[in-house]
Amino acid sequence: MWIIAKYKINELKIMKDNFTKVLGEAVEFYNPKFKYQKYVKKNLKTYEKSILEGYIICKHSRFSDCSIISKLRNARGLKYFLNGNFQNQKEIDEFVKKCKTHEDEEGYLKQDFFEANIQTRAKFISGLFTNMIFDILSKQNNKLKIRVGNIITTINTKTGYQYRTI
Repeated sequence: MWIIAKYKINELKIMKDNFTKVLGEAVEFYNPKFKYQKYVKKNLKTYEKSILEGYIICKHSRFSDCSIISKLRNARGLKYFLNGNFQNQKEIDEFVKKCKTHEDEEGYLKQDFFEANIQTRAKFISGLFTNMIFDILSKQNNKLKIRVGNIITTINTKTGYQYRTI
């Protein structure tokens, strides 16, 4: 059974250890991340970021037992569990499967994961235009027609720029 937990940013490892102690066996944790590059003082640095931003998905057969959940509510590093975990098992499982199909060999999400979800507005998360918000005017094959402020341009989606919806 899957559950979604909100954790304290600096205490994720402690929370994972506490879960393992209470459950007595390994818990499967899933936290989809993407890798991006950013210029810092004229140097290109590589970073990683979770798309769930402070949440983690956990799987264990004993999560269906309410007494186990009650014990885990006080685990160090845990803020709270999201409500609706029991009713949304199918959706959580589909989300995890979708993420895993869009991962590269290192386990990071590829750009095509974000492209599948793009609506009308997005934000660059890597490259020269990092943190710039743009409107998507149209999408054709490998080309994306965008508007950044008053400028309309076309970018090739295979250039390596990464972006995500906002």
